[in-house]
Amino acid sequence: MANFINNPSQQNYYFKKSVAYTEDHILVKKLFLYNVAAELLQQEVQTYFEGFGRVLRLQLFARQSLAANRKLMPRDGGGGGCGDGGSRKTKTGYVYFANPRDAAKALRKNLHTINGRRLSVQANDSWHQPDAYGMARPSAEQPSPSAEQPSQAVGDESSSTPSADILNLNDHCLEHIMRLLSLPDRIHFARTCSRFRSVYQQVSPALNRCISFDVFDAMTVWDMRDFFMLSGRHLQHIEGIIPPGRCQRLCEFFGQHCINLRTMHVTASKLSVRNMHKIFARLDRLEELQLRACALGNSSLLALKHLLQLKRLDLSDNHQLTGLNMNYLPASIVYLSLTSCNGLQSKYLPKLCKALPQLKELNLKAVYTITTGFQQVVSGKCCSALEELTISSGPANEYEHIAKLPGLKKLVLYSYEQGTTLRPELLTWLVEHKSNQLLHFEARGQNSINAEMLAQIGQLSALRTLSLPHNNAIGDRELEALRLQQLEQISLKYWPNLGNNAVLRLLMACPKLQELHLEECPRLTEKLLHDIIFKLRLQIRDKENRRQLPIRMYVYGSKINEFSLQHADVAAKDIIDACLAPPSSSDLCLVRMSNLLEFDFYSDDYDSFGSDDELDPDYDRYMVNEGFLSDEEYDYHDMVFNDDDLFVINMENVAELFNNWNANANRNANANANANRNANGNGNV
Repeated sequence: MANFINNPSQQNYYFKKSVAYTEDHILVKKLFLYNVAAELLQQEVQTYFEGFGRVLRLQLFARQSLAANRKLMPRDGGGGGCGDGGSRKTKTGYVYFANPRDAAKALRKNLHTINGRRLSVQANDSWHQPDAYGMARPSAEQPSPSAEQPSQAVGDESSSTPSADILNLNDHCLEHIMRLLSLPDRIHFARTCSRFRSVYQQVSPALNRCISFDVFDAMTVWDMRDFFMLSGRHLQHIEGIIPPGRCQRLCEFFGQHCINLRTMHVTASKLSVRNMHKIFARLDRLEELQLRACALGNSSLLALKHLLQLKRLDLSDNHQLTGLNMNYLPASIVYLSLTSCNGLQSKYLPKLCKALPQLKELNLKAVYTITTGFQQVVSGKCCSALEELTISSGPANEYEHIAKLPGLKKLVLYSYEQGTTLRPELLTWLVEHKSNQLLHFEARGQNSINAEMLAQIGQLSALRTLSLPHNNAIGDRELEALRLQQLEQISLKYWPNLGNNAVLRLLMACPKLQELHLEECPRLTEKLLHDIIFKLRLQIRDKENRRQLPIRMYVYGSKINEFSLQHADVAAKDIIDACLAPPSSSDLCLVRMSNLLEFDFYSDDYDSFGSDDELDPDYDRYMVNEGFLSDEEYDYHDMVFNDDDLFVINMENVAELFNNWNANANRNANANANANRNANGNGNV
């Protein structure tokens, strides 16, 4: 019966009938040695392992000293604290047993001690085992395949052994078979013989352009290695959660071979500084990068500074980022999101903006620590290219200064406190400095706009898009202040007091208005639709219509139902195209999602193989080529999410909204039932 090892850091082998097998079911004869004390001699270690059985070969490798050559980086304690490069000196190596039972005995022993010094042992990688390719190697001098080459085939069709029937199929048929297989099975297919590997390489560019990290959950380390070696250069987009149990090995293979990657979206994957350097060392063509809730610290950002093609960067929900080292980000960035990076310090914002001269869009949602940062940005003339800005109206944030940003065209403000209006200086300065420039304005929060502010918004004559959801403080008459000649879209969701006449007057006062979001406005009725159709047909007749038709109206949660939309004038959709689809959930509540992204992590990538050189992006290629796992990180025990401010919900009368939805659904159901009864009654007559 097979016996798997429970410790994740050792779970690359199992025991069966007194011998060990790798996770790929390859007989284990060669073991990997790590955490070997530097003072232990090779002969001492060999003598110890000869106590288990005959050793064909043993070799130790001293770690290269990189401390003298590396560039010192700031030690800020974030992103997985940087270990002391001189605090731990160890060696790695391998031991090759003649009998697999002897190797199994060494693996079964939990504690190995030589002259009072402990060392660790695990099975070497599958592709370095002597029987990996279906043949035993009688001599220790017979080398295993280089780690720089994909796994060679078990056999070849030119062999003298009888060929399988599948080899009689042409390559076109084999390609069809390949397309039907799962990714792990494709790798196994390619590993079978050189012809199958050639077929795999032919279809790989078409099949492996876009993948998810999820596919690696079902793959062994050998499978991952062969995939990246054979297909890594074809990969252009990858997304998902990096499997925590194999993060370190995956980062090695990924960084070496995915040199043509264009976009990468990673979520909820703890990435150490060293793994960051491994991943991004060769991704020079990367254009879009998302690292959300990856527990990044300030030192982690230095791994991105050479990505000169990077245009879009999302670092949301990394709470340890303070802004330090953000001035080292590539100057090519045009979009940056720091949503919920609530450790961001005000003093670093001007440096960040000055280092990104091409930055056009900045997202600082749920960041309340900017305080005077915006004033410093404006006075320092740091964001001349910035056009789109998203911020949260924290009580200490002096955000009114953003009205003076020279290129500002889109502004989105979030407020998490009910009934708290925006700072009055903001609208005053927007009217003064941006009345003919601001195209898009959103104020998202319960009653964040009052009647006086609405009148000021009415003076922003260049507005194309206006969003003011969640307001029960503004009446129909105050809405008449909006007479925006260029306005095309407006959102008045969750306005419980909004009536038909107010909407009609608004529509007539804004001659280009063509899209209205009026979800959860319970006072609106079918009469509004007919009044709009009547008015616009008069405009068309008099050749006064300036707007694009039909007008798109979203009226879920009003008294307008499916039966209302069946009227001939409405159903024609030449004037109005009404929609009863429910609003997006983002309008119901404001939730910081990072709390939902946390999950349990395995330990094998955090403390198994102990790296003393946390900050260095390079590693000993010779030892990797020999099949030894590269030195591991110790930083994850110091990397934790700050949970104090992760999960903040402002439900904004969600219970009331759900009740309205249910009531509206019941009204729709009753209306449809009445319509069906009437239709049946007319048919009977």
